[in-house]
Amino acid sequence: MNFNHLRSFYYVGKYLSFSEAAKNLYISQPTVSIQVRKLEEDLQTKLIEQLGKKIYLTDAGKRLYNYASEIFKLTREANLMINDISDFNIGQVLLGAGTTAGIYLLPELLGSFKAEYPKVEIKLQIGSSKYIIQRLLDNEFDFAVIGEGLVIDLDLISQSITKDELVLIVSPNHPLATRHAVSILDLCNETFILRERGSSSREIFENAIVKNNIKINVAMEFNCVEAIKKAVAANLGISVVSNSSLKLEKQLNVVASLKIKDLDLMRNIYLVYHKDKEFTNIIKNCIRYITLGIEN
Repeated sequence: MNFNHLRSFYYVGKYLSFSEAAKNLYISQPTVSIQVRKLEEDLQTKLIEQLGKKIYLTDAGKRLYNYASEIFKLTREANLMINDISDFNIGQVLLGAGTTAGIYLLPELLGSFKAEYPKVEIKLQIGSSKYIIQRLLDNEFDFAVIGEGLVIDLDLISQSITKDELVLIVSPNHPLATRHAVSILDLCNETFILRERGSSSREIFENAIVKNNIKINVAMEFNCVEAIKKAVAANLGISVVSNSSLKLEKQLNVVASLKIKDLDLMRNIYLVYHKDKEFTNIIKNCIRYITLGIEN
């Protein structure tokens, strides 16, 4: 059995399309067709049948496709294993993160990791939790660190690695600034500035609001926590943000933070990855480094 012919068959079976197989193999469509036909001739078995414009795997084709899937999976694992042994300290880590984790939790940890593994290339992309989850599903990240709030896809595995509390912030000139805690009823007539929909912090807050049958006035939406904090400091409204993001603001006394007594705004921060993702040793080390660092 010719390995290249089997690979062409595998990609045709994967996409049920000769053109898509050719595109992913970087060869011409006629070449794919010829290789699949030669494989069928070698095996003296029909593997693919075409009905109209659609193609299907025969029973023999389905069985061979399952074997081919395992063969190429083992091939990838073997290559990863060899690379890990040969270049243990060399590699790439593609990491996605929600705003809180990406700006306030991970940079210091990644800096320490980079100092220990200077030849490792780290790429961190920050976005809303909804955006990060979709990129994980598209295999654009090795893993991600995001906040609780959104429904995690069944193809993803998540594990809580730390806790994060959301708090109310107001301008020092706001009437509520002198209080340590407020009731949700105190906020019904206030103007809110919130993150965009799709962020985990907004999902957590709005879900808590709905459970209490309360309506609030959301006047502005920003996709940047820093912009929200500046707007609140300017007394343009009030907001709910991660307590982890307020270290500098508290030191400078540019905003006041309060607890909302009626709401549970404690959330988990999750490490998330695809259930089928194959990690190199350097990625495993990075995950271990982040997990232990955040826990401490």
